[in-house]
Amino acid sequence: MRKNKKDRLSIKIIYFHFFLKSLKNMACVMEKQICLPLTNFRTNKTFELNINQKHYQDFHEILEDSHEIVREAQNEYSKVYNNQGVTPDFHFAHNEYLLELAGANSLYSKYQHTILPQLLQVKIFIRSN
Repeated sequence: MRKNKKDRLSIKIIYFHFFLKSLKNMACVMEKQICLPLTNFRTNKTFELNINQKHYQDFHEILEDSHEIVREAQNEYSKVYNNQGVTPDFHFAHNEYLLELAGANSLYSKYQHTILPQLLQVKIFIRSN
């Protein structure tokens, strides 16, 4: 009876040893197949987010600068009108204002309808490869 107890204990130890070994193997597989790809995915997404935020900030800085130029041109033509009335200087200042306004609107439109879709297409292409 004592030998039978020892045999059962030995079998349990062997089973436990194999269980621990298979658990360790499963942990290694999970690390290689799940953890590392998720870590890489997160790193790539964080990098893409930083790039996109930088592009967005740069665009808004440029847009804000163009708005400032438009405001200056508007103030200039208002000042000319208030001081001189409708004169050739007023028409020149007004035309400058309209050109700056059209340029700012064109910049914003080009970003929304051309640049942004192209950036998204490049992203989709990179992901598919």
